[in-house]
Amino acid sequence: MQEAKIQRNPGSITLTLTDACNLRCSYCYEHHKSTNRMSFETARDILDRELVNTDMESLTIDFFGGEPFLEFPTMKRICEYVWSRDWDVEYKFFVSTNGTLVHGEVRDWLAGHRESFWVGLSYDGTPAMNNLNRDRSSDEIDLPFFASNWPTQGIKMTVSRETLPNLAEGVRFLHEQGFSVNCNLAYGPDWDSGHWNDVLQSQLMELIDFYVENPHIKPCSMLSMEIPYVAVADRLEYTKWCGAGTNMKVYSPDGTCYPCHFFEPMAVGKEMAERSLTIDFANAAQLKDRDCDGCILMPICPTCYGSNFAATGDITKKDRDLCALTKTMAMANSYLWYRLLDRYDDDELGINRERRKLLTDGIVAIQDGFTNDFKTLG
Repeated sequence: MQEAKIQRNPGSITLTLTDACNLRCSYCYEHHKSTNRMSFETARDILDRELVNTDMESLTIDFFGGEPFLEFPTMKRICEYVWSRDWDVEYKFFVSTNGTLVHGEVRDWLAGHRESFWVGLSYDGTPAMNNLNRDRSSDEIDLPFFASNWPTQGIKMTVSRETLPNLAEGVRFLHEQGFSVNCNLAYGPDWDSGHWNDVLQSQLMELIDFYVENPHIKPCSMLSMEIPYVAVADRLEYTKWCGAGTNMKVYSPDGTCYPCHFFEPMAVGKEMAERSLTIDFANAAQLKDRDCDGCILMPICPTCYGSNFAATGDITKKDRDLCALTKTMAMANSYLWYRLLDRYDDDELGINRERRKLLTDGIVAIQDGFTNDFKTLG
């Protein structure tokens, strides 16, 4: 079994090619869409500057939206410009897409450049789940095309309140299509209910049974928390969860640079977006939510500074409604690894003796920190 490792954001330059989208996803955080779009000249000037002056060892040039393939001619022209020149920094292109416009010329171009241009698809489980969340778009998306051309690129699955009851079914379906699965609860909906905690727990238990029977499949991100860190939480310094405002730069269509896409005017409006430009992201200690002091899950608790900012105006203040759900996920991770370590040897799990010890310590710390019986959590 291949273990998931904590993914650290590489140096990245995001070009928001358009504030427009062809879908109306139920949970979308981009509340201020418009017809704004980035010109080739603006993109060229940004990349001329960033590819020369960066202090990163490598860069990802990320196309974003709205739906970036609405501006495919500009995207293609940018790539051809960058490929035509020599740069001192290693780079790759990446695009996040809903997949509905990847047909015909777009599809052929992507297939021809799949070694140098990576594509991340957002798709929310089964076709029925995706239709529920993402504007009945499933019939327009060619899942096998994405799985065959970028087999190591995980699919992005957002879980809404409407699709949470089918979480396990959706994750299994995407694994069957050949994808690893990066799934998260949607930011924005009201999760303040014991009901949602019970539903999440039931779905994760279903997934645990699936992964125990299929140890060769990499667990979805909800069940890939780095639980050994919990055992040493009191000895770890707080570190930033992502590259927002430091090794991540996001350029809106007019060329203004924001800490991440969640801070753009398209997401939070012009006034809040301007305020985000004054935030100092360099001092990690100041980004810590002091209400979380003493919580053993702090080293592995997902933190989105942008969603915090959109909800509370403060990048450090987490959504308290998600606390119980995060604890449920941590407990599920500990239970999954308890069962895996009990059933399989190190070679079968792809770990060594030291890693087994770290995982065991993490399991004990989580179980002692919350409850000794996962089934009664919540």
